[in-house]
Amino acid sequence: MTALELHGVSRSFGPVRGIEQISLTAGRGELIGLLGPNGAGKTTLLRVLATLLPPTAGTIRVGGYDPREAPAAARRQIGYLPESLPNIPEARVESYLHYRAQLKDIPAIRRRAEVDRCLGCCDLLTVRRRILGNLSHGFRRRVHLAEALLGDPPTLLLDEPTIGLDPLQIQPIRTVLRELAAEHTLLLSTHLLVEAELLCSRALLLSQGRLIEDLPLSQLQQPAVEAEIQGPLEEIRTEWADALECMELSGGWVRIRFAGDSETLRTAVAARCVSRGWKLRALQRHASTLEEHFVRAMIQK
Repeated sequence: MTALELHGVSRSFGPVRGIEQISLTAGRGELIGLLGPNGAGKTTLLRVLATLLPPTAGTIRVGGYDPREAPAAARRQIGYLPESLPNIPEARVESYLHYRAQLKDIPAIRRRAEVDRCLGCCDLLTVRRRILGNLSHGFRRRVHLAEALLGDPPTLLLDEPTIGLDPLQIQPIRTVLRELAAEHTLLLSTHLLVEAELLCSRALLLSQGRLIEDLPLSQLQQPAVEAEIQGPLEEIRTEWADALECMELSGGWVRIRFAGDSETLRTAVAARCVSRGWKLRALQRHASTLEEHFVRAMIQK
């Protein structure tokens, strides 16, 4: 069963569109990065999926349930970690999680074992009796990640899950996310592109509330050759219509990227430039990064 389905989903705030006409599907076992600059609509999308905001247009199904028709059933499919954490500073960690487990209708007979499981997942057993208000931001973030895991929901919506964590805290949480992705669907919003590249199999790129690209990250690992050629942009595009990318640079130069990496390919590119009278100033192997792709996508959108 598909874990998440969105068709033409929009959410407006008066005259302002938070997200617009977003369609996507996500299946079990996927860890998907939700990327975009500030104001792109990432948090709005997660809040709509978490049923905290109703869409103003479009349809959503979470684990096969429509939140408008079966809100309780849809919410049981979701664990949500917001970017801004709820604040109950006087509560102890363990008591707070018991309270949240009760709100999630986890039966009393299972509640203690479930809280212990989530404390262990997030490496919080040593602070279970500490008061939330006395914990660092990083520890409080881990407490709320543990809260999202209560009840073992099949879909996890995580808004900046590692923000505020130090390097020693980040590595165990990333390990937890990888392990969860084997049996769950994770949608992870982050500004850390290196983190997305390490963890995710897909990246959803948002800009101004629109989904501009659904990128399988395996594409970034494909061998490629990059050339910088001085010549007419449209003629170069026509000459290599099957190129992965063709982008105009300053001074009449054009950067073009080809799939594959062989001496034959590089020789053919150089020979074609000579035959057409185009200058060639770079011809090299290229390993693309998510950061490079992200910046190009935001410039070209």
